[in-house]
Amino acid sequence: MTKPLDLPVVLARIRTQLALRRAVSQVTGLEQKLHARSKELEETAAKLRASNDRIKRDLEAAARVQQAFLPAVPPELPGARFAWTFRPCGHLAGDFSNVFQLDDRHLGLCVLDVSGHEIASALLSVTASHLLARVANPLPRPGRFAPRAGAILVPPSEVAGQLRKHFSGAAEQPFTLLYGILSLDTGEFRFVSAGHPGPIHMPRDGPPAQLDVSGVPIGVGNCVYQEQVVNLRPGDRLVLYTDGVTEMRNADGEHFGIRRFLALLEQTRQSALDIGLDTLVEGIEEWRGDTPRHDDVSILLVERTDPAGAEGTAAGPAPLDRTPPLRQPHTGKEVP
Repeated sequence: MTKPLDLPVVLARIRTQLALRRAVSQVTGLEQKLHARSKELEETAAKLRASNDRIKRDLEAAARVQQAFLPAVPPELPGARFAWTFRPCGHLAGDFSNVFQLDDRHLGLCVLDVSGHEIASALLSVTASHLLARVANPLPRPGRFAPRAGAILVPPSEVAGQLRKHFSGAAEQPFTLLYGILSLDTGEFRFVSAGHPGPIHMPRDGPPAQLDVSGVPIGVGNCVYQEQVVNLRPGDRLVLYTDGVTEMRNADGEHFGIRRFLALLEQTRQSALDIGLDTLVEGIEEWRGDTPRHDDVSILLVERTDPAGAEGTAAGPAPLDRTPPLRQPHTGKEVP
């Protein structure tokens, strides 16, 4: 005889089966949604990788362009030798240095520093440098000081003032600047500082010393920039740099500082200019160790030589070569 069905038990089993089916259906739906979401994420990740690759290529191209605008004078001219280094902490830098011709016997020297190392900082540094070069090389006008007959040079204080007017109240961020005119005949360097570290004078027979400067950064308020003069004798050196040198930190968080920089410069006194620059860079990098570099580093070295030496002629020193010269090897970018 068949045992009668226990209705409550049967109903319970039916409810359990229905619940299991609903759960399986929900899990299946969730798996489908997760699969679709995973596919969307993979597609998004692929797009991000492609975008990052494009940005990286653009940054590398922009870095090459920025480096192409670094000083293009030969390492040596009748009256002076030059060496420089440019070490950005990223693909792009806010630092910029330049040496450009004003006339046959005068050069413009500038080092500027825009805070940051993103695209905006790099564009501003290049733009400001090019504007400076244009302001420093206008058509001849009366009222300018002319150290040599036929040469009309714009005073550094006026160049800085024109930049201040151009960038005053603009959206660009402020930047520091040191700009001066170097006479290859006399060794006079007439310069102004706009919030930038003062140059270091290294006499041939005395310790290196930083020159005192005053002036606010370009783009910060109004300022009448005061010119200063340092006279370089044959054998004297001049060091222009950005604060990425002295503010370099080591593993203990200490700054490299101006005293260490001066001491390191003293060690390079007897070295050739390019070898001395290598020694400076090695000393600074050894101090930093494995600590990430947080600021760009730019150093421009100038050494006064005898303008009437072997490269001169009986009629006087040879004029600057107006053809595009080869650049010095120290301008290459270092991998951070």
